[in-house]
Order: sequence, then C-alpha cells, then structure tokens
Amino acid sequence: GWWALDVAGDLIRLPPEDDFERRPAGDILSSNLGDRMLTATRDGLVRMWIGPHLVSRRRLLFEEIASGEIRRLDWEQRQVIFEAARDAEDSGMLTRAIELYESLGRAEDIHRLISQREGADV
Repeated sequence: GWWALDVAGDLIRLPPEDDFERRPAGDILSSNLGDRMLTATRDGLVRMWIGPHLVSRRRLLFEEIASGEIRRLDWEQRQVIFEAARDAEDSGMLTRAIELYESLGRAEDIHRLISQREGADV
C-alpha cells in the first residue's frame, strides 16, 4: 500500500485497512519508492520507516554484530585469565595457576602443574 502525509502531519495508510491507522509523522516526507521512507518535523526529529523484510534483515545484522562482540570480549577475558595463570605459575603459586587453567579448560597445563607440584612435594 501507500502512505500519505496529510496537512496535519500524520501518515495515513492508503487504502485504509480495517484498523484505520494514523501515525504522527511530521512536516516533510521522502521515500525511495520501495521500502524506506523518511519523515521529519520542523523541530528536527527525523524518523526512518522501513519495510518488514528490512526489519528482519536488520535484526539479523545486529545479532551477528552482538555475537561477534561477545566472542571478542570472551577471547579478551580468556587472554587475561591465561596471563594470570602464567604469572601465578612463574610466582610458584601452582594451586592458583591450576585453578585458572581449569577455568580455561587447559587439561595439558593442569596435568603438567600437578606433576610438577607432586614432584616438589616428594
């Protein structure tokens, strides 16, 4: 359908559907004649109206960006924990180093430190 901007600054859907809809929009209307429309008020409020297919595509894009950021933060946190484990190991705090390596799932380092600790205890 079409949307029209009336003299009162409301957007009206044409042809009107069962639930006649008026949306306050503003004073200026611009469109790409496809799936996007911009409205603006004299006070400077600009709104972008997009088609439903763009909404779902935009949501997927934001989800992808968010998951990438979560992975990046997780990787940074894992690096910090790994460096703390190395520092603990270098300082001789083997129990603390083992705990940190466990949180990272580094079984090889855990076994190495347990063997090292048991060798020191004997």
